[in-house]
Amino acid sequence: MNDEMKKKKLLIITNRFFPDVGGAETNIYYQARLLSKKYDVTVITPKRDDIPNEENIEGIKVKRFKDLFNKNNFYPNKRAKTLCLKVFSEIIFGNYDIVQCFPSLNHNNMLARIACFIKNIPIVLCVFDMLDYNYILKKNGSIPKDIIFSSKVSWARAKFLSSFHQIYSISNNEIKYLKGFNPNVDFSPVPVLLDEYSQTPSDPREKYGLSKDKFTFFCLGRVSELKGHDIAIEAYINFAKKYPESQLAIVGRMDYSESFLKKFQDRIESEGLKRQ
Repeated sequence: MNDEMKKKKLLIITNRFFPDVGGAETNIYYQARLLSKKYDVTVITPKRDDIPNEENIEGIKVKRFKDLFNKNNFYPNKRAKTLCLKVFSEIIFGNYDIVQCFPSLNHNNMLARIACFIKNIPIVLCVFDMLDYNYILKKNGSIPKDIIFSSKVSWARAKFLSSFHQIYSISNNEIKYLKGFNPNVDFSPVPVLLDEYSQTPSDPREKYGLSKDKFTFFCLGRVSELKGHDIAIEAYINFAKKYPESQLAIVGRMDYSESFLKKFQDRIESEGLKRQ
């Protein structure tokens, strides 16, 4: 096979990937699925559960590397900050044509940037959260609207941000902020796979004990302070008082914040709502 016939090799580096479920994880998974139709796609992610280190998911090669911060190999590994040194060697010896990083400028993505500089490989950064908003929320109890513009960036991090060939973000404020370091910043919409609507999927409600006759609210994402489940719960409580023939379904991992989970479970029970 000549060079023109070979598929381009793309490497995606992300902090979480399937089977983790959430908005960002779904976005990255969809992008990888679409890209794998035309390109040779590999995804690198820290190992977060006791699942295979390598596997193929719908044509995507997934590699889960050891997180050096998880010294005791404790699973599920829920740390936001991870460090996978194998990211560097994977790029150096992997013969990739382009590297794409999610979801912020973290340790693994900085390692990737250095390796790409050495190998002269184009590298793209997709930013979902420039700051650690979960930490800010836990520390201060709230997140000021324009906190991004008052945040300070070290000289080293500013240098990294300026060196990416392209940066994408899903937030207008973060786009404006990032353009202060790098002119090549654009908006990245959340993809929707239209082919998933070409056929009617099986209805999952009966499997999970949800009535088909009730109006159903659906909330997707891991249960934590940052995801706003408390807002969804309060909205549903108010709605259910007027329309009791309704139900709320929350889909996502529930082991990220046990105290927060207990708090909103107690809130549901205090309103006399049935919980499954």
